[in-house]
Amino acid sequence: MIIQRLQIEGGFLNGLDLTFSSGLNVLIGARGTGKTSVIELLRYAVGAKNHTEDAQAKSKDHALAVLDDGIVSVTLSDGFDEIYLSRAAGEPSPSADRTYITPIVLSQTEIETIGLSESGRLALLDAFIPEIAGLRNREAAARNACLAVSKEISSIEKEVSALRDSLQGRERLHEELLQLRLKQAEIGAESAKVELLQLQVEKLTNEETAAASSEQAVINFSARVEDQLNHLQSYTMDNSASALLDIDHQTTLLSDLGAAYAGIYESFDNVRSEFSKLAARSEMHADILRNRRQEIQRQLRKVRAELEQMQEGSGAIAKQLSTTQLALGKIIAIEKLANDRNQRLTERRSHRNLYIQELGKVRQEITDLRISAADKLNSKLSPYVSIEVEPQAQHQEYSRAVASALRGSGLKYNDLAAIVASTMSPFEILEMVDNDDFERASLALGVQRDRAMRMLAALREHGMGEISTSRVEDNASMRLLDGVSYKDVSELSAGQRCTVVLSVVLQHRNRTLVIDQPEDHLDNSFITNTVIRSLQARSGNSQLIISTHNANIPVLGNADLVVELTSDGRNGFVETAKPLEHEESVAAISNIMEGGRGAFLTRARFYSDHID
Repeated sequence: MIIQRLQIEGGFLNGLDLTFSSGLNVLIGARGTGKTSVIELLRYAVGAKNHTEDAQAKSKDHALAVLDDGIVSVTLSDGFDEIYLSRAAGEPSPSADRTYITPIVLSQTEIETIGLSESGRLALLDAFIPEIAGLRNREAAARNACLAVSKEISSIEKEVSALRDSLQGRERLHEELLQLRLKQAEIGAESAKVELLQLQVEKLTNEETAAASSEQAVINFSARVEDQLNHLQSYTMDNSASALLDIDHQTTLLSDLGAAYAGIYESFDNVRSEFSKLAARSEMHADILRNRRQEIQRQLRKVRAELEQMQEGSGAIAKQLSTTQLALGKIIAIEKLANDRNQRLTERRSHRNLYIQELGKVRQEITDLRISAADKLNSKLSPYVSIEVEPQAQHQEYSRAVASALRGSGLKYNDLAAIVASTMSPFEILEMVDNDDFERASLALGVQRDRAMRMLAALREHGMGEISTSRVEDNASMRLLDGVSYKDVSELSAGQRCTVVLSVVLQHRNRTLVIDQPEDHLDNSFITNTVIRSLQARSGNSQLIISTHNANIPVLGNADLVVELTSDGRNGFVETAKPLEHEESVAAISNIMEGGRGAFLTRARFYSDHID
């Protein structure tokens, strides 16, 4: 897959439209004309990651500063189809119409410093492993599954711990229950008399209820009668109403009306009298029923007193027995729940361990592929450059996870975390926490038993998810032959480090490389003997885009395309983009990279005069 075309709208390189060759493309130009900007905008457009976090931030800042508020577009080609990508300033990632293989992009700073970074050296090596992306996806899936199960395990462990505390006193309750049953048996002989008294209480209680019901009915009736009586008494008939008839004009008819009125008055008075009598009778009946109910209550109290006296011992025993049985029943239920939770805990730990095994398997595959990749590189770079993979040599992530879990435990967590990380694997410490094996931890770590106990308790309380899935990363050491001995990359000069890094990077034979000014800190001898040879050894379908100030790279590398960038002070643009043999390319190389035609011819005569 090659970079076919780069288009920029906005910013310093506004209007740039550049079509690349599928072989070696060399960007030349004076300083400040935008060579590095083209490299960083290519990186930004395709979403190629830097090899170190520090370089990542610098590259993004550079691209955004050059692009301003514009947009950069790139066309990729796999030989059959084109893939179009675009990315505006500030967008989190490129927009692409389908998936693609990201080119390898190296900035000048990365070439100088990547060898000093553990993650950077691994990234250089991993770039030669096509399977790494798929393995990382498997690793992430196993890790996420393990973290999810570990979170559930931590929750179950806390629940089991709480249930275990609730089970305290089970044996004591069993003993109390036994003693209470013995006492209950001792007083069981009086149960027949107690049963007879209970029947009497039941009979008298029913009678009391019936008497109370009858009494209440009479009281309700009496109240109703009293209400009617009050109503009748509030209504007054005037007996003198018949006097309204004129005596002087009395006739037989008028005499009948007066007599009728007088008869009604007498009947109304009789009704009130009858209601008064009825109210008195209902009150008398209520008194009779009340007395009866009170007598029943007196008898009931007497029987109950006798029953309670007999039940005083057995009742207390029965109450204690009921309370104890209830408490014991709760503990039995809790015990069953605890057993269920323990079974669930065992199952989830088993599942978690399977995920951890998968995690270990994937990571071992990555390590094996790294060793294989290093061996292949060594066969090509020997004897000058040597690469060695040290399996599981970096414990920083693991140590940080342990320290984080122990923080706040009262232990010296940084010191203890360092000991744990260097002494045992994450799975080993996980087993000790699962089994509360503080004896083994004490011996393995060389710490006192109480300290080991506190450590395991703190780890269990925090949860073991992050620790058990911590990546104990490999280390890729890179060395350069200096004289008769090898020197580690950390001991090399800037130029020697660049020698190692470029030697490794240029071994990518079938993948697009974009490199910014690889010659800095390098002498022409190394460029000719190493860089140029690597360029010449690359396959015909491998694309390389390099910005440089060294004429040997385009000329001896037989560049397919030479792109000259220039600037008017405000904007950078392409002055020419021609094959190496084109007169414009020759003029650009001689003027910009050789100091002009005259300077080049002067050096040529000098060499001719002084070299045999």
